[in-house]
Amino acid sequence: MRKLISKSADAVRLNRRDFIRGSATIVGASGLMAAGIGCSSSPTADAGAAADGAANADGSVTPDSGTPTANCKTNGTKPTIADNHGHALTVSKEDVAAAVEKVYDIKGTAPHAHSVTVTAANFATLATNTSITLTSTSAEAHTHSITVACA
Repeated sequence: MRKLISKSADAVRLNRRDFIRGSATIVGASGLMAAGIGCSSSPTADAGAAADGAANADGSVTPDSGTPTANCKTNGTKPTIADNHGHALTVSKEDVAAAVEKVYDIKGTAPHAHSVTVTAANFATLATNTSITLTSTSAEAHTHSITVACA
């Protein structure tokens, strides 16, 4: 690469052709690196394309570490309730398998009740091992955002 050095500022300058060639090399290399960095262990990864692990009979993927990925139909769910002050939610693997709309009471140990509805479409999403985010009913002038992820 031909470089021209400015005597006044000791700055390195490239001509247009060399700049474009250098940029193309960097962009091409970064594209190859990005292609090599897959997220095959994510819950939505195709189990058949498990380059980083083996597909299990239940559809989950066991990464090379030997730890199975989350699977709602096998393990149920692990809900998270934002701004929680005693509320509780359990969405079982049986509920996911039934895939029938259900209203859950999430009162738990809180001094007031909320409920949340999981629709048949929500259960279908969970069955693909993809998390869902819902909003509870309002009580005492607030609601809760609830994320249901696979266990």
